[in-house]
Amino acid sequence: MNHKHMVGDAICYDFHERTKAACDKNKCRHWIDYQGDSNCSLVCANKNPSGLTLRDVADRLQISFPRVKQIQDKAIQKAAKRGLFDFMEE
Repeated sequence: MNHKHMVGDAICYDFHERTKAACDKNKCRHWIDYQGDSNCSLVCANKNPSGLTLRDVADRLQISFPRVKQIQDKAIQKAAKRGLFDFMEE
């Protein structure tokens, strides 16, 4: 099935909810290799509004928990270096 993300990510999620179709690996920038979420990271985010554990992320991405933790730590370091957490210190 062909659906357009350029209209907006909410449209993509609505499409998945209506059709129960999975994302196409070659056409969708939100594609993930996890059929439980219709192969779509947007469906995953909307199904899990409070977030996922790092182990859940590792399962969905088919990588190890330590690798997910390593990626998280690096992302937090980059965000802190760019001052994205400065508002929390006030």
